[in-house]
Amino acid sequence: MNGMNSLIPIFMMGFAAIQVPLKGQEPGGMFGFKAGSITTGVYSEIPAFLNTDWRSGLSAGAFVSIDPTSTLTLRADLLYARRGFGFRMYDEVTGLIPGEAEVRSIELQLDAGLRLPWPGRRATVRVFAGPAFGYELSCKVEGSLVGVRFEEDCDQPLLGLRTQTVDVGFSVGSGMDFHFLPVALVVDGRYTHGLRNLNKGSDDSRSLKSRAWAFTVGVGWPF
Repeated sequence: MNGMNSLIPIFMMGFAAIQVPLKGQEPGGMFGFKAGSITTGVYSEIPAFLNTDWRSGLSAGAFVSIDPTSTLTLRADLLYARRGFGFRMYDEVTGLIPGEAEVRSIELQLDAGLRLPWPGRRATVRVFAGPAFGYELSCKVEGSLVGVRFEEDCDQPLLGLRTQTVDVGFSVGSGMDFHFLPVALVVDGRYTHGLRNLNKGSDDSRSLKSRAWAFTVGVGWPF
């Protein structure tokens, strides 16, 4: 009986440990830095664009998250991105023009989501959604015109476009936070669907909207 009595405190301590959330699952927050790949394209209703292709680029920046409860998380990412898309367009004078556009932008992503514990590991799973905003710093196109390479701004008359400076979209995604005191490894994947027509040219009734898949890895410091 004495042996059984001595085991009772051990069982109680083990039960209490199960009830205590792992580091990173309590209310709190985290700030850090992340970088990764971004694959982008556009959806075009402009008749001259016969086809558009996806292109891969890079993004990097900082993030901060606030966790009001053990399951709710709010996160903001501020990133510099270099993205682009391939295109093949037709001009009545010069014929087929193949090329590639490169857009450099500052992007703000605001997410609200849920955190779920990963069984048996010091990690949490996140699912999230929220608005995304992009501010265009530059937009360049490179291509081939009757066999001659060219490079110019996207808003030059050749493409018949005048692009919007600000893009607005909506993103959904998921990720995992691996908690290794005093830091956390943050892994994210997201899809962003552009909502704004980026074509403000003379044919602005024909839409040009962005699409993006992004994968980032970062390091965070919980607080």
